Amino acid sequence: MSPQTPTLNTLPPPPPGRTGWPWTEASPLLPETMPDGQPWPRISIVTPSYNQGQFIEETIRSVLLQGYPNLEYIIIDGGSTDESVEIIRKYEPWLAYWVSEKDRGQAHGLNKGFAQTSGAIMAWINSDDLYLPGAFQAVGEIFAAYPDLVWLTSGMPSECDEQTRVVLNYASGFSSRFFSVAGYLGHLYSSGWIQQESTFWRRELWQQGGGTIDETMTLALDFELWSRFFCHSPLAVVQAPLGCFRFHNGQRSRAFMERYVAEGMRCLGLKGPIWLEGVARIYKHLRLYHIFPWQKVVKWLYGEQVMVIYPGGVGSWKQQRQKRA
Repeated sequence: MSPQTPTLNTLPPPPPGRTGWPWTEASPLLPETMPDGQPWPRISIVTPSYNQGQFIEETIRSVLLQGYPNLEYIIIDGGSTDESVEIIRKYEPWLAYWVSEKDRGQAHGLNKGFAQTSGAIMAWINSDDLYLPGAFQAVGEIFAAYPDLVWLTSGMPSECDEQTRVVLNYASGFSSRFFSVAGYLGHLYSSGWIQQESTFWRRELWQQGGGTIDETMTLALDFELWSRFFCHSPLAVVQAPLGCFRFHNGQRSRAFMERYVAEGMRCLGLKGPIWLEGVARIYKHLRLYHIFPWQKVVKWLYGEQVMVIYPGGVGSWKQQRQKRA
């Protein structure tokens, strides 16, 4: 165990009454090296934050208590006026970098954070969301086992409420062709979302895609980034839970969903595939989903070969290429 790897015993105690993950439970500590003797790939995580004192400590602990021995964690606070800074300071010994100062918004904060990173694998987690136990072990093992894989997301995207009651969902895969017609953007004909909280990528893909978050985006930062990533590689899916999106009052993306969709459409250069909306409306009006699931319709129209990775036992993963929407 690396002396830098935090544990329940070395982190500050949880607030009174908080139990379970990541308060009184932690992921198992991983050995310093992988079974083949190679070091674990460094995972760099950035958390942008502004006045999320209600949730940020849970986010921080969900990152630090992964038991992962090669972690680089950075927090960029936009000058919070609540208890956020006090909470961040409690965890300063385990952070690679943090700052609290006014910035130009979430995208600017992310760019500041990613500029401080050095890891081979990159991701961000917002300060009201969290990672699930064992997420980094799965990510590290998969990227090490599949050197040609450059980005992945979970096929079991999770969500929770303010009390962190977690619900697991299911996604069979993500087609770049369906993405290009806004298929994962919340439209009537949509088929799920690419969950930002569960998406990880290699540094070389980040650099190929421009090495920056588009600061003209105020909400659809993730969707715009995925649009650039898809220009270079298909998206792999792992059938294991990784991250969790939290629903709560005051959420920007929830309150301004129409703006999120508009930004996503703009980055795709679309005004809206009206014909597909019409197909979806007729399909639902006739209740054809009782006969032929919409997922199969989408697969028939836009399906393509994608990589799906399944748990293959302790510390191992098996790959299967199959046609998925």
